[in-house]
Amino acid sequence: MLASGELGQFIWIAAGTVAIAVPLILKKVRLPRRLELETLSDNQLTDKQRDFFASYDSRLKDMGYAPCVTYRMSNIPGSKNLLRTYISSTDPVRCTVQVSAAAKGPVQFDQVQFITEFADQSRTFTTNRSVSPTFDCEPDKFVQECRGIRDVAELKRRHDQFSEKYQTRGPVFTDSKNYLAKAQQYYEKEVTHQVSQKLLRLDAANNEYRVTLKWALRMQRNMFNPFADNFTLLKLAAAMAAGSLPVLVSLAQVQLAHGSGLSAQANLGWAPMLMLAYAVAGVAAGLLFGHKSFLWAFLLAYVPTLFLPPATSHPIGMSLIMAWVADLTFRVQGGRRRLV
Repeated sequence: MLASGELGQFIWIAAGTVAIAVPLILKKVRLPRRLELETLSDNQLTDKQRDFFASYDSRLKDMGYAPCVTYRMSNIPGSKNLLRTYISSTDPVRCTVQVSAAAKGPVQFDQVQFITEFADQSRTFTTNRSVSPTFDCEPDKFVQECRGIRDVAELKRRHDQFSEKYQTRGPVFTDSKNYLAKAQQYYEKEVTHQVSQKLLRLDAANNEYRVTLKWALRMQRNMFNPFADNFTLLKLAAAMAAGSLPVLVSLAQVQLAHGSGLSAQANLGWAPMLMLAYAVAGVAAGLLFGHKSFLWAFLLAYVPTLFLPPATSHPIGMSLIMAWVADLTFRVQGGRRRLV
């Protein structure tokens, strides 16, 4: 069983990570005072990007939607992104498909949002990803999370149901000619709210916003929360199934050794099988949990050992193999899926 001292070491490592990361976040993370929104034609997209949006074009066309504008926010430091907004001539609800990624590294997210604007400037959002807890939601912005829903028709149905109680506010149609100007106004409104919540501060000298200590600590809390971001119960079930492989191999090893009286040296013959079990569990963690794969690899390696008999050993090296495989899987998958 994994020694409690090793869990303590993990906690100390996590604390050290926070101590190093927070000053770096305060130094490097910033937002522009004004967004630069660059419109893009299909000819400016890569084949991979065109294919990605084409799949949504087809599905949304069947729902009465057509592309309004494709654009990117070109002046957000350390970030790459690509967005396409769709509108309908018969429905005030608009849809935005967004891809966001770190400028370097494998981290990339794509999400679908349905948005309804109302006459009083309030909005309802339904998204198929989790909303980042690092920023506070504006008081007139009502958000519904539907994590993991890839069916756009189902996501739209849930949005309509969610927005029904706000209909008395008077939904308004999107002005396609002034959409980007409206997006700029909403950005300015949002960052102003974050300043009031002491999550951003204006750096007037550099004409940009800097994050505060409060935001940096939230960011770290979110990083070490395995249930944040795009966690779903289905992913948890799949992860637990994969994480049970090392447990089953370890139990089989102990049972065989106990029944046959094998020596500890003889048990070393199980090492390759045990290593393979941890590697398979690591691949599962990498595929399922993306940038949280290292954290989930630790949990999948540690938690099941609480249910093992005392005679079962859990070398820390196996956990490191599992975490390494999980991170490698995430990076390989991220490179293959990269769109921006």
